[in-house]
Amino acid sequence: ALKILENAQLNEHSTKVPALFVCTSGKVVFENGLKQQLSSCGYIHIEPYVKNGVKGVRHSKLLLIK
Repeated sequence: ALKILENAQLNEHSTKVPALFVCTSGKVVFENGLKQQLSSCGYIHIEPYVKNGVKGVRHSKLLLIK
C-alpha cells in the first residue's frame, strides 16, 4: 500500500514485471507518456519497462499489485 499526499509526487520509475495500480481512495494523475486521472476504485495496468510516475491531486491511498 502507498499513500500520496495532495501535490506530492512519486518520481518516474519502471518495473520489470507487469503490475496493477489501484487507487482505493483520493485522486491521482498517473503518467506513462499519457496523463490519466485515477480516483476511488480506478485502476491501470502497468507494462514492464515503461517509465511512469504519479502525482497526488488529493490525499490518496493506492495499491500496487505485481
